[in-house]
Amino acid sequence: MSPRSRLTAAAAFAQLALAACSPRESYVGASMDDGGSTSSTDGAAVDAPPADASPEVAAADAGRPDLGPPCVLGGTTALLPATIGCPQAAPGRIVVTDRYAYWSVDGPGAIVLRAPLTTGVGEPLVYDEGGALGLAVDDTFVYYTQPTLGRVMRLPLAGGAPTPLVTKLDAPKFLASDGASLYWTGGRLNNGSVLKLALADGARPETLLDGQSGPFAIALDGAYVYWTDIGDGSIVRALAHPPGDADGGVRTASRLASGLKGPTDLVLAGGYAYAPDQLGFVRRVPLAGGALETVADAHGRPYGLATDGATLYWSTSGAAGAIFAAPLGASVTGRALVEDQADPGCLAVAPGELYWATQRGQPTVRRLARF
Repeated sequence: MSPRSRLTAAAAFAQLALAACSPRESYVGASMDDGGSTSSTDGAAVDAPPADASPEVAAADAGRPDLGPPCVLGGTTALLPATIGCPQAAPGRIVVTDRYAYWSVDGPGAIVLRAPLTTGVGEPLVYDEGGALGLAVDDTFVYYTQPTLGRVMRLPLAGGAPTPLVTKLDAPKFLASDGASLYWTGGRLNNGSVLKLALADGARPETLLDGQSGPFAIALDGAYVYWTDIGDGSIVRALAHPPGDADGGVRTASRLASGLKGPTDLVLAGGYAYAPDQLGFVRRVPLAGGALETVADAHGRPYGLATDGATLYWSTSGAAGAIFAAPLGASVTGRALVEDQADPGCLAVAPGELYWATQRGQPTVRRLARF
């Protein structure tokens, strides 16, 4: 296959709308396990507020039931969210194109689904025993990662069977694409990597940087690839097309910001990188480097981010989570769009529509129109 052409405007919007949302056990950061969390067998922190969180953040989970309401497809009015998916496990990612909302599911069964924008419910595209986490979409293919199987997969949008692009990987997580290459984060605690694969016949994966604490969310902007590290609480950037061949050349990166707690998502807009800070804030740093700024009090523990270029949206995790919106900028005040959501995670936005997933109890994928 020859190198893929650049993304269309619709596919480029899908990259802007893409946002992270993974099961809490996908955390790979020791910094998040500070005595206020319990840990899974691989040392990953699971759903408890940080010990040093503000009282508002800590209260978000206090005394709340573990299970959300049953998942029922459909909705009521334009002012209330409609449920478009009832997945068997927590969704891993949502991507919106000009026609569909796509999501991955991090558990066996239907692992990649899509629903028409505005109307309809999810239809399965892929069934597999190994769940899917990362997700990217271009004009021709859906791409997804399978961390437990160690591979990156490709599915034709026109129909057909999924095929592996790369196998024998170390827990590939989140994906980004510029139309010519795929980029993803992967690896285990204190041994994470950021990798790249040219979308051309015979291409082999290239390691952009390894030995990272816990690379997680990933995004692209021009000549650079950006990612968050939930192990050391940083936002990092590196050249997307470093000099030298795939096995040679010097690999370097710049740490744009540090001191964040569990930056689980990443959005690039208006010359800034935005990330959630689990201490209860949304923060940003200039893409060219500079001081870390507080965007807003998150009104809880922020997890997922998305933007339409004018407004920033975020979710707050926990049994009584919510979805918030605020103008892009610093020191703004967010407003709650939807409250009482059972642990909302990833977000994606289309013109006039907002999509998100809940993860507690019966997972759901939901849409809010004309907000």
